[in-house]
Amino acid sequence: MCAFKIAKCKAALVAFCMAVFMLQGFLIFAQNIEVRSQGKVIADGGSWFIPMNSGSSKVALFSEQREPFSISNVGDSPLTIKSVSLKLDAGVMQEEFTLQNTELKPGPLAFKETTVESKKSFDFYIRYYPVQSKEVGATVTVVYGAGKKHEFTVKGKGRDSAVFSENVNLSLHRVFGGQKTDEMITGIVLDKSGNTYFVGQVTGVKDKFAYDIFYGKITSGGSLAWAKLWAGPYRDYTRDPGQNDETGGSANAIAVDEQGFVYIAGAVSPGSSNNNYAALILKINPADGVPVWEKMWRPDWPSSLLAKHSAEGYALDVKGGHVYVVGTTGAAIENSDALVFLLSLKAGDGSIEYQRYVDPTPKTNDRAYCVKADAAGNVYIGGLAAKISLLIKFRDAATNNPKVAWVKTLETGWGSNINCLDTDAAGNVYASIDRRGAQTYFSFLKLDADGNLVWGKTYNGGSNKNNNCNVVKVAGDALYIGGRTGQSWYDAQMGDAKLIKVSTADGKELWSAFYFCGKGPDELAEHRVKGLAVQGNTLYLIGQVYTGNNNGVRYWGYWYKGVSSLSAYSPQVKDLGLGEADGKAIPAGAVKDASAARELVDLKDLIPFQDAAAKKDGHGPDGEMIFWKLEVK
Repeated sequence: MCAFKIAKCKAALVAFCMAVFMLQGFLIFAQNIEVRSQGKVIADGGSWFIPMNSGSSKVALFSEQREPFSISNVGDSPLTIKSVSLKLDAGVMQEEFTLQNTELKPGPLAFKETTVESKKSFDFYIRYYPVQSKEVGATVTVVYGAGKKHEFTVKGKGRDSAVFSENVNLSLHRVFGGQKTDEMITGIVLDKSGNTYFVGQVTGVKDKFAYDIFYGKITSGGSLAWAKLWAGPYRDYTRDPGQNDETGGSANAIAVDEQGFVYIAGAVSPGSSNNNYAALILKINPADGVPVWEKMWRPDWPSSLLAKHSAEGYALDVKGGHVYVVGTTGAAIENSDALVFLLSLKAGDGSIEYQRYVDPTPKTNDRAYCVKADAAGNVYIGGLAAKISLLIKFRDAATNNPKVAWVKTLETGWGSNINCLDTDAAGNVYASIDRRGAQTYFSFLKLDADGNLVWGKTYNGGSNKNNNCNVVKVAGDALYIGGRTGQSWYDAQMGDAKLIKVSTADGKELWSAFYFCGKGPDELAEHRVKGLAVQGNTLYLIGQVYTGNNNGVRYWGYWYKGVSSLSAYSPQVKDLGLGEADGKAIPAGAVKDASAARELVDLKDLIPFQDAAAKKDGHGPDGEMIFWKLEVK
């Protein structure tokens, strides 16, 4: 009897334990969840393709696709959701997948531990914003109850053929620009310590209607050491060689000497008419940005200044203690239209060594936009003559008796010009060609020391008006070329920054990349490379960003692999038959001190220098300076 009771008690205990176990299991089951989107359940370990779970769909680059998701409590008791998180797959950009709230204007999901009642749900969005064309993904993890997890993947694919460049690794990208100012960038130079110096022109700081010149120093670590505004009473600027005021001046408008001093060329106006200028030449102390000397030059300084006494400095180079300044000047010298001038100053004090002019095409406008001196004492000048490209060589430029070696024009098309020059150790010349018209072209050339064409190339980016080559830079046996291309499948409306690396030997493309930030109204912006500096495998770029009418927040993008290729370009080169006798002296030209005609303003605290992605305080349209530091192959 006793044994029977004991057995009965054991059976009851087992039954009780089983009941408790079943109840616990029911409670655990009751705390299970379902994740849904578009009315479909996404199982634990499952996946969802944005949009609408259609694996064949592609989303336009830099366009937003927002998909709703729900975490439903399918049990009979309250459910605690501990966290909702998202982890990007390797190679996915931070902005491509983000969790968002369900407010009227959705923003980032700031999730806090949440209790969801039975048969209720917690709702959120996943925003897919593709910036590359390949399929990308992320993992969403929901932690709930006593540490249980529900995980699933989200995937998406962007349109077109945008692949990130494997030859360009972005280290830094900064924007220099204010809320109520427009910065138009000119160029950049690099010193031996890896510091970069930039120059451009800006409205809205002192002069609200015209330009003042700004310049600054960026340290090797990417911080702004100093920035200055050179502000005269009227217009002061580094004029755009394109003559359309699209951007800043010539990439050759800034140079650095062997001791690290920086030199800038520009133009200043003595009156409000803005059609009568003096060439401006500045020597800057790299330590603090304060000018060592400041000079204005004209072909004549009569008591009553007329338009024929005007002079505009477009570019300069410094070599062996000589500062070579080039530009265009008026008809004070002889009965002609605009002439090309070459002015040599002593780097020490800015005094004149010599001043010469050349009139390649009498009765038409001739302008010098760029200059490059080589180690052999030659000076090459590029620009425009009678609406086509011009190239001049002076020999013996380091003496007080320079001589014209030759003057040539290049049949690059009506309205085109040479806007940047560089040379290599063998004496070859590389030219950036600004080919203008109803359509524009991204073209560049190599010529030998006698001005004969070695090779020429054009980038086949698209047939529109937004293809502009702005700068060339030799780096050993490679040539870097920068500018803008209007690629129809990306941004033909305003253009994308373009960077190409070719072999100096034959112009063969080694690689190319373009910088793209979208073409919707909230992303549309022009980017163009205006300056290049190279130190080993590090490339420093300065450029122009100009936003569209509805964009004041997106100033940056990504560097993509080039999607087109180079073709041969062989413009006819014509020798004009000019020689030593055609480099004539300018008898009445003189320099004057410019320091009394300006105010020097510290810009470091007036104009922000910030990470490009962080800039959200702009307006449309808005011109800013953009700075890139790249590690390249």
